[in-house]
Amino acid sequence: MYCKHCGKEVENGARYCPHCGKDLENNDPFADYGTTKTSQNNYRQEEDQPNFGLAVLSFFIPLVGLILFACWNSSYPLKAKSCAKGALIGFIVGIVFSVLCYVFLVVVLKEVIGSTVWSCLSLIA
Repeated sequence: MYCKHCGKEVENGARYCPHCGKDLENNDPFADYGTTKTSQNNYRQEEDQPNFGLAVLSFFIPLVGLILFACWNSSYPLKAKSCAKGALIGFIVGIVFSVLCYVFLVVVLKEVIGSTVWSCLSLIA
C-alpha cells in the first residue's frame, strides 16, 4: 500500500504514514492541504476582494459582468459586486452614448438635408 499524501510505501493496515505522519484513513478532502474546512473558508474570504480589472472588463462588456455576478454572488460576493457595478455603469454609459449619437446624427442630417433642399430650390428659381 502507498501513502496518498507522500506516495511512499507503507505497511498494510497502518493508520498513519511513517514518512509524512498523515492519517491514512482520513477521508476528509481538506486533509491533503493541511487545513480544516473552517480555515479553507477563511482562505476563500481572504481571496474575495473587489477586482478593478474585472470591473473594467464588465464596463466594456456588461453581459460578462452580469454572468460573473451570477456565478460568484454566493462564493465571492465582493468580486461579484465589483463586476455588477462595472456592468451597470457600462450599460448606463452605453445608453447615454447611444442617445447622444442619435441626437447628433439627427442634427447633422437635418442641416445637410436642409441645406441641400435650399440649394435645390435656389437652382430652380
